Amino acid sequence: ANRLHTWSLDSNWNHISSQDWVDPNSADAIAFETNFNLDLNSDGTIGNAYSTVHTVGSVAFQKSSGSGLYAVSVNGGSPLAITNGGTQIYEGIYAGWQTLAAATINGVNTVLWKNTSANRLHTWSLDSNWNHVSNQDWVDPNSADAFAFETNFNLDLNSDGTIGNPLSLTDPSLEPRYSDQWHLHDSSSGGANVVTAWSLTNNSGNNIYGTGIHINIIDDGIEKSHADLSTNYISESSYDYVGGDSDPTPPPSSSHGTSCAGVAAGYGHNGVGITGAAPNANLSGQRLLGAGTATNEATALTRTLNAVDIYSNSWGPTDNGTLQPAPPQVLAALANGTTNGRNGKGAIYTWAGGNGRTSKDNSNYDGYANSRYVISVAATSNLGTFSSYSEPGANIMVSSPSNGGTDAITTTSTNNAYTDNFSGTSAATPLVSGTIALMLEANPNLSWRDVQHVLVNSSDVVDSSNSGWFTNGAGHECSHDYGFGRINAGSAVTLSKTWSNVGSEVSHSA
Repeated sequence: ANRLHTWSLDSNWNHISSQDWVDPNSADAIAFETNFNLDLNSDGTIGNAYSTVHTVGSVAFQKSSGSGLYAVSVNGGSPLAITNGGTQIYEGIYAGWQTLAAATINGVNTVLWKNTSANRLHTWSLDSNWNHVSNQDWVDPNSADAFAFETNFNLDLNSDGTIGNPLSLTDPSLEPRYSDQWHLHDSSSGGANVVTAWSLTNNSGNNIYGTGIHINIIDDGIEKSHADLSTNYISESSYDYVGGDSDPTPPPSSSHGTSCAGVAAGYGHNGVGITGAAPNANLSGQRLLGAGTATNEATALTRTLNAVDIYSNSWGPTDNGTLQPAPPQVLAALANGTTNGRNGKGAIYTWAGGNGRTSKDNSNYDGYANSRYVISVAATSNLGTFSSYSEPGANIMVSSPSNGGTDAITTTSTNNAYTDNFSGTSAATPLVSGTIALMLEANPNLSWRDVQHVLVNSSDVVDSSNSGWFTNGAGHECSHDYGFGRINAGSAVTLSKTWSNVGSEVSHSA
C-alpha cells in the first residue's frame, strides 16, 4: 500500500501514540524524513521539497503551515492527497490519477486531474487563501463541462483536434457518420427524407431541427455522457428505476436505449459522429427495463408530464404470438398523458410494433402497441419492403426505416462508441419520435390527434405491388404491414406548417 506507520514509546517503553497509514508524500512524512534522516518519498530531498510553494501554472502546491492543505504533484505526476482542515478528503494515489494542469479561473486556483483507468476528469478549486472551494467529479472528456476545461486549461482533453467546443456545424448532414445514416436520406434511398425537413424553417425563420421539443427515451437507460447525447441531455426528466436514482446511465453492456436516443436526438452540430433526426431536441432518459413493474411503467409514461413532449418506447411484452394485455395502470397513464400532457394538447407516445412476425405474432396482440393513444411503428428495410421480423397489425399507424435489407442503422452506443447494426422496430420507433419533434417545432399547436392525422396524410406508400394495401373508409391507402406508409419527414413537416387542428373528439357507443 506504500504507507508509513509510527509507534511511539516513552522512556519506560510504554506505548504513547501512533500514526497510521501516512502517505510518503504527506506533510507528516516530510517530518519523518527530517527526524529519521531518510528520503521516504524518493524526491531527492530530505524534508520539504519546495518549502511553501503556490505555483498554479506548474501545478506545484505545497502545504503551508497550519493550512491543512498538502500534496501536490508537478508535470504529470500522480496527485497524492489533499486535505481540508486536517481531514483527508481526497486521495488519488490508489486510483491511478494523473495531474494534467492547473490554472487560475475567475480568481480561483483550480487543478485538473484525470483518472486514467476510467477516463474521467476531476477538478479541485481553491480560493486565494488555499481553502477548498469546490470540485467537479467524474467528468466525461466529451461532456460540455470538459469543453470548458479545454478552454480554461488549453488542452485537447477528448482528442478531437479542437480546444473548447467541437466544431459547430451549420448542417447536420456534415457530421462524419451522416453518409452511413441512410435512414435520414431521401426516399429514393429508402430513407425517411429527414434531410429535407431540416431545410425547412420555423416561424422565426430558423432551420427546423427539433429545437425546444423534449423527447424522453424509456428503455434500458441512456449514456448521458456520450459525446453525441450530452449536449441535448436533460437530467430533470431522467430516472433509473433499477437503481432508484436520477441517473439513467446503464451498464456498458446495455446499449439499446443509448442507440434509440441517438436515432431520435443525437446532437448534429459537433462534428463528432452521428446526428439524430431531431439534432437540437431536448433529450432525457428513463432506465425502466429490469424494473418493469406495472407501477413503474405507468409512472414512467407520465414522469415530468409538464416537460416532456414525446415519450419514445422501443419495448413491450414478449413477441410469442399470444395475447399480451397491458396493465390497467399503464392504460390509465396513457389516457392521462394524452389528456393532460403538453398543456392539454396531449403527450405523444410512439411504440415499437414488435419483432415477432416469424413467430406468427401480430402487433394487435400487444396491449401496449394497440392502444389508440400510441403511434405503433413497423420496420422497413433500405429496399423499401417490410423487415422480415416486423409484425403486421391493424394497429400499425406508420412504418419507418430500420434493417432487413442490405444495411442497418448507424447510431450511438455505450462506452462513447457507435454501432452500424442497430435494428428492429426498436430502431424504427425513435426515428418516428425525432420526426414528430420536427413536426412540433414547425407547428407547436398540433394535438396528439393532429400528429396522427399529419402522419396519415404525409406518409409514402411503399412496396405498392404488395397485395396487402387497401383503401379505408376515409379514402386513405392502408396496410397491416406498413400502416399508412413509410414516414416522410419532409412531407410531414411541410404539412404540419399549414395544418388546421381537427375538431374535438366524438365518442360513439353501440
